[in-house]
Amino acid sequence: MPLVCPICKTPAQELPGTGEVTGFRCVIHNNFKVADAVLRRAEEYTREQWEIALRKAKQRAWEMALYQKRRFLILCKHRRLTLTLQ
Repeated sequence: MPLVCPICKTPAQELPGTGEVTGFRCVIHNNFKVADAVLRRAEEYTREQWEIALRKAKQRAWEMALYQKRRFLILCKHRRLTLTLQ
């Protein structure tokens, strides 16, 4: 059975998963991963629910990346100050 995007039901390629997730490469939704437990109940969700969940997940991932970048810059700034004071 060919792999299909759980959101739009178009053909998709499988991406390497980590642990209990399946990765999808969809021409409409790009790359994303879904927990296998959620996939087992995929028919219970509407396309709108899938779209909202994907949008929220991408937003959280973007916010986390931004937070990590800011934290890294603060650490670098702190280390430079520490090095100049010694």
